[in-house]
Order: sequence, then structure tokens, then C-alpha cells
Amino acid sequence: MLALFLRDIRLSIRAGGGALTGVIFFLAVIATIPFGVGPDLNLLARIGPAILWIGALLACLLGLDRLFQADREDGSLDLLVLGDDRQMLALTVLTKCLAHWAGSVLPLVIAAPLLGLFMNMEPIGIGATALMDLWAIFLNTVFAQPRPNWGLVGRWVWHLRDGKVFHDDIGEAAPYAHESALGWAFHYFVGIAYGIV
Repeated sequence: MLALFLRDIRLSIRAGGGALTGVIFFLAVIATIPFGVGPDLNLLARIGPAILWIGALLACLLGLDRLFQADREDGSLDLLVLGDDRQMLALTVLTKCLAHWAGSVLPLVIAAPLLGLFMNMEPIGIGATALMDLWAIFLNTVFAQPRPNWGLVGRWVWHLRDGKVFHDDIGEAAPYAHESALGWAFHYFVGIAYGIV
């Protein structure tokens, strides 16, 4: 799994520049907001955390279409889905999600405090926003509960054949939680974590 993790990180950095594209998009969002709102530093400080959240979450969406693209093209995704070992499938998807997070999202989390300075945010606000971004994006990337009850596979694999990327709501996946490998307790823990964030 370590080899898969390192391979996916290399692919995310090399193929299409996923990390750099996300950071540049994030920078563009943060840099254009002061032009739209005006030079009022108090207003920028008040809306700064929300703008950082929106910019980071939108920048994260840029790399999601490439999450399983290489595996779909070479056929290894089909072999994993058709196989009988659901735990190996869940572990593979978890590894790929962690590699996506490390290759595409972690640069955004590192850039968020620096871009918070553009919004005239206080240092405590910058740190709190970066930690919240880190936690929320990690939960959303890794622990998104799937509809077809495949543990951590997520709805990305389910809708790859349609060329779409979706996330299920926690409530919609609740009837399937008892069938997943993780059980209902983990499912509700993820729901509570989403509620806290």
C-alpha cells in the first residue's frame, strides 16, 4: 500500500500539476475578493475565514476527477471492483484518498495561513481556519460514506462509470450503514464530526 500511496502522490504532482493548480486557483480566489469588496480592512478581516473556506473547498474539487482516473484507464479499478475481497478494495481506496489528500489538499492547507494575510486576518484566526480546513477536508476526502455500502470506497467509484463525482449526505447513507464493514457506530461518529465542523 505504501507503493500505491507514493505512486499516487507522484502522479498528482507530475500529471497535470494537481497541487499547483489548486494552489493557484486558491490564490486567484483570495486575491480577487478584495477587489470586489473594496479596501475596507475591517470587512476583509470579518469575511476572511469564510473566503478561505470557500476558496480551499473549491480548489479541492479541481483534483477529484483525477482520483481514480489512472486506475480506470489501465483497468485495475475494474479488477478491484469485480474482485471478492472488499477489504482490499476499501484499503486501496483509503490509500488513494490519503494520497490525494497529501498531494492536492495538503498544499492548500499550507498555503491557507499565508493567504489569510491577504484578508487582514489576525494570527489566531489564520491558525484556527487552517486547522478547521485541515480537519473538514480530511473528513470529507477519506470518510465520505458510500451509498452502495462498500466501507470507505465512497461514491466516487460508484459514479465513475457516469463520469460524475458526488458526495452522499450522511442522512441518505444511514440505511446502508449497518451493512458496511465499519458499522453504524462509526457512521454516526462521522455524522457528529461533520456536525461539529
